[in-house]
Amino acid sequence: MKKISSLPLKSGIYPAYTDVFKASELRDAQFSVPYNFPLFDKANVIPKKLIPFDKILKAKEEDYDAFVHFFLPDVCFERFWKYPEKYISQLKKFGGCIVPDFSLCYDFPYPLQLYNCYRNRVLGYILASNQIPVIMNVSFADQRSYDYCCNGIASGGTIATGSLGTIKNSGNRNTFTQGLEIVLKRLRPNDLIIYGTVSDEIKSICDVFDVNLHVFTPKWNTSFITTEVVYG
Repeated sequence: MKKISSLPLKSGIYPAYTDVFKASELRDAQFSVPYNFPLFDKANVIPKKLIPFDKILKAKEEDYDAFVHFFLPDVCFERFWKYPEKYISQLKKFGGCIVPDFSLCYDFPYPLQLYNCYRNRVLGYILASNQIPVIMNVSFADQRSYDYCCNGIASGGTIATGSLGTIKNSGNRNTFTQGLEIVLKRLRPNDLIIYGTVSDEIKSICDVFDVNLHVFTPKWNTSFITTEVVYG
């Protein structure tokens, strides 16, 4: 079996070969057990505003205090997985990033769920390794994801997740709420950032676990900058 450190970084056969395994980025990494996700420190901050990855080139200087998020269709940031080095200098202009969010859909085959979780953690590690503050995004799906979704994440502090597409449909809402309860029980964060909308059940779960809830609901028609919703 090949070691990650022994994988070739260049190929004479394929001149355009790139490090598709991200082997060079992980040479100094430590890994979680048993899933071998790269470990990195998470930032325990609450952003003032969020900006999607696909809009970072359109940002104005006054928006550079925003954190970059990846709660987008996967195709919108697949290029960041392929060529992360091309975007680091631009991302450094912002306050930080939320760990990317490659999809963990309920009906995905288990290996695909696990692979996308791995990709999220690898990109989080790359961001943190480049001194970019990183908020941990805890993605989860159905019960199969509960074993790995919290693996390697330190308890306490700040975590984030996305709720888009999970609230209106009762089946999706129940699955999301159940998964969120598992995450909060295991990680016991101080603060939870949700990108999307929330139900009364989600608010109640946060109250049970004494978690400060911060909701960022996108305003699709007015601005790509998202600020926190204040509930009165």
